[in-house]
Amino acid sequence: MAWSEFVALLAAIVTNSFALLSGLLGTAMTAYGAFTRQSMSGRIFLAFGLIALFLAPIAAWRDEHRELQVFRSEATQTLSLDFRIDNRNNLKILTIQSKGRSIEDLEVFAASFDLDPTALQKRRLKYAISKYGGPLTTIPRVSRQAAIDLANILTLSDFPPQPGPEPHKMPPAYRTNYCLRMTFVDAVTKERLVHYELTSAVKGPSFVDRSAETAVAGGSMESWDFLLGVAPQLKAKCRSLFEDHVREYN
Repeated sequence: MAWSEFVALLAAIVTNSFALLSGLLGTAMTAYGAFTRQSMSGRIFLAFGLIALFLAPIAAWRDEHRELQVFRSEATQTLSLDFRIDNRNNLKILTIQSKGRSIEDLEVFAASFDLDPTALQKRRLKYAISKYGGPLTTIPRVSRQAAIDLANILTLSDFPPQPGPEPHKMPPAYRTNYCLRMTFVDAVTKERLVHYELTSAVKGPSFVDRSAETAVAGGSMESWDFLLGVAPQLKAKCRSLFEDHVREYN
């Protein structure tokens, strides 16, 4: 368990102890008043007070014990995350799966790359880049799995997209690719980390992400080599754009 979590747990125990002492003092005063004045209603309230006084510390201890067990369990696990973009069924779902300890304070940022189709035909990478301001969405904690519909935070086109005007034959949605920057905190070590994913602006196949549903047909081996080399270059540009100084999780 991290030091900050131990302090928080200790503070909770001390607070509950003071609450218990206050309850005991209040019950004693109620008992004194009930029996000196021979009040039936006072004795009824006293009975309920004693029951509540008995149950409250048990419930508090149970909650604190459960939290302590969770902290101890996660402390023995490793940080094991899987980031995946599902392009099936005309959707684009980002899934974050935790196979070990939890993560906290997940924030998703984005930058868009508008690729030059004329340069792509010549196997050259040329683009205009823009950066979104502030996090597009946040998730307080991911213990097992979280899913984000990217259509809710990004501008996406249905598949297949409409063709673009001449001479830009490549559909505009295929020219636009997003770099997703995800920052999060290790729930145990409290270290902030960053991870990057790439995807196109189309709810379907994309040559820049690594999903199993991605499919780009045709073309020579040289074309394939060029396309496969696009993603690392865009990620590198995204890193420099956001000027990240935290450790990257891959």
